[in-house]
Amino acid sequence: RFALRGGAQKNALGQLQGVAAGGKSTGVDTTTRQNVVAAASAVLTTDPDSLSEEDRAEVNNGVAALADNLGSAALTGAVKGEAAAENTSPTLNISSSRSAPGDLLGASVPAAGGTGGVRTPEALGSVFAAAGDEETQDGVDLVLYTVQRNLYAPLSGGSEGSQGSP
Repeated sequence: RFALRGGAQKNALGQLQGVAAGGKSTGVDTTTRQNVVAAASAVLTTDPDSLSEEDRAEVNNGVAALADNLGSAALTGAVKGEAAAENTSPTLNISSSRSAPGDLLGASVPAAGGTGGVRTPEALGSVFAAAGDEETQDGVDLVLYTVQRNLYAPLSGGSEGSQGSP
């Protein structure tokens, strides 16, 4: 089986992140988003133990940036309350939605692919109030991503579940 080793994983994610970042202001169509997620999924199925600690940190940051950029690109032109955009793959799932601020207070928001989600705290109300109506009138964007493997697990040994999750 072919596997990207070491820095090639980091470089591949960097290329995909560039595609996603480029579409952040103009938007990215569903097919392109799905293709980027599928390619990132393939990169993430490679051997994580071939990464140095420095490269591993860059891969982790790259996955987060890719999810943020691609999720934001999916929301270009979206209106609050519109159905969430979802892109799923065997290794990486990304969902993004734009909601009215009040709809997020204490809400359970599922992640793409039915794997996890978040419950937003009621305290977000004070954050939205401090931001003001002008900042939140078009809605609040929420991008969630899940990764099949724990990106923060130790390189060798130890329990993958003991290091937290992204």
